[in-house]
Amino acid sequence: MSDTLYRFTFDHANVRGTIVQMDASYAEARKRLRGDMLSSELLGQALCASLLMSAHIKTPGTLAIQAVGSGPVSLLLAEATHQRNVRGIVRLNSPPESSDLRALLGDDGRMAVTITPQEGNRYQGVVPLEHASLSACLEGYFLQSEQLPTRLWLVADAHRAAGLMLQVLPAEQRADDADWVHLTTLADTVTEDELLHLPPTDLLYRLFHEEDARVYDPENVRYACTCSEQRTLEAICQLGREEAFSILDEQGAIEVQCQFCNQPYRFDRARIEKLFADPTLH
Repeated sequence: MSDTLYRFTFDHANVRGTIVQMDASYAEARKRLRGDMLSSELLGQALCASLLMSAHIKTPGTLAIQAVGSGPVSLLLAEATHQRNVRGIVRLNSPPESSDLRALLGDDGRMAVTITPQEGNRYQGVVPLEHASLSACLEGYFLQSEQLPTRLWLVADAHRAAGLMLQVLPAEQRADDADWVHLTTLADTVTEDELLHLPPTDLLYRLFHEEDARVYDPENVRYACTCSEQRTLEAICQLGREEAFSILDEQGAIEVQCQFCNQPYRFDRARIEKLFADPTLH
């Protein structure tokens, strides 16, 4: 099974869709996960959701789904780029005992979707935690924040993760309700096993073979971290000169480890002095 994403549309309905299946990239994400099966499945679903949602953003950049709370899951973060690169982490306060997203994050749980274009302003929208599943919460986000009727099906097991999304086209928000109900009813017949294991084109045929679905070329998905020395220096610069030199005085160097890929970065006093002498040189 390859890690691929397919976008598709319907010739006679103002609805678009995306399907993604992950194998190797999901395995790479799990390598960095210190948790149990529930947290692994949550991460897989979030990674798929970030890919599905980013697939329809027209400008280059990243889309991140982030949740924090005081429950068993203290942090959930999944990020996808326009190049279909994905990365993510889950951090735990305690072993999860429920798959209910609200219970996992706790009473003070918060979730947001952040879109960061390569050029232009960052956008962040709040995801209401009103449902037990990640998919239902994200559906609510689209309906409230973007006014786009959207359905998501997300699944992950010990080895694979997959997702399917249907969404009314933005320019056609008054699409025929009957078309939308019909297509989502067909999609609701998908089983977790089918979504995980059937080749995407076979699954789309199984679901929509009578609906004139137009399936576009597959796009490869891979796990890739976007950390770099430059981005790390930018983060140090945001700390401010006083805080940065305070760390140098205490530790002799500033050491940073990427939370996604564990890549270490180390900067001595000379490098930090150069950074703050001319921040544009990093």
